[in-house]
Amino acid sequence: MDESKMEKIPINQANYKTLILHPYFDENLVKVLLNYRENHGPFTSPQQLKNIKILNKEKYEKIIRHFTFQ
Repeated sequence: MDESKMEKIPINQANYKTLILHPYFDENLVKVLLNYRENHGPFTSPQQLKNIKILNKEKYEKIIRHFTFQ
């Protein structure tokens, strides 16, 4: 897969509809991610996703390259 052509999702602007379409996200993870963002503010780095307990290391490694953190 040519990652330079991959459309990245701006994680701080993405809503439920956008995130649920991502193949690595299920409904529970999307809700937890949005809730975390609402309670803690915008994500500023990929490392903050490690604070989401239900996001295991394997899934974290798969998804971080699909997002922008601005």
